[in-house]
Amino acid sequence: MAAATTQLLERLDPRARQALSAVTAVGLDVDGVLTDGTFFWGPNGEEWKRFSFADVMGISLAKKQGIAFALISGEATPLIDRFAEKMGIVDVFKGCKDKAAALREWMTRRGLQGEQVCFMGDDVNDISAMKVAGFAVAPANANEAVIKVVDVVTLRRGGDGAARELLDALLAVRQTPEHTNYSLSPTIKREGVGEGRSGELRNFPAGPSPQPPPPSTDAREQASEQQE
Repeated sequence: MAAATTQLLERLDPRARQALSAVTAVGLDVDGVLTDGTFFWGPNGEEWKRFSFADVMGISLAKKQGIAFALISGEATPLIDRFAEKMGIVDVFKGCKDKAAALREWMTRRGLQGEQVCFMGDDVNDISAMKVAGFAVAPANANEAVIKVVDVVTLRRGGDGAARELLDALLAVRQTPEHTNYSLSPTIKREGVGEGRSGELRNFPAGPSPQPPPPSTDAREQASEQQE
């Protein structure tokens, strides 16, 4: 098991671990989660985004274990469709002004309850969907307001394996006996999460402070090795 995934699991208290183990469907924001939050424009208006093959593999492995996926994005770029087609994701919501409504529509379409759903986002327009989902996650580069309301923050940044870290942890916790002990820490009350779901969940550390992505591939690889 990767070091980042192990550390994520160790930061889950029993209540949060139970919530994660109930997840059977994952909604993903795209920009800042599956990408690094940046984009490039070509001279003729072409748009490029950077995705991670680590996340591609993570989604593929999770789908084989029966996890359902939806892409929920405020953008309407055709690159989202291309990624969805590559991954075989049929539930795609683009140009969303209300991500909570999109998440509810997906849940209704697939017969999902709130506690079965995890949502991963990175910015303030994702918070409403996070309050609908039974489990909320943010990458290390997420906005500070988002970090305050999620159940856990990955060590990886968006576009650099953050989704893979979450999905590896999800698959691992579903295979772990319930009596396994995890490290505990003081808890805080989270209100409005899961639309009525009560209970105390930890406010986990955000990992590395959000910074602009390093300019070179070598620097990114060195930073990732240091995090692990």
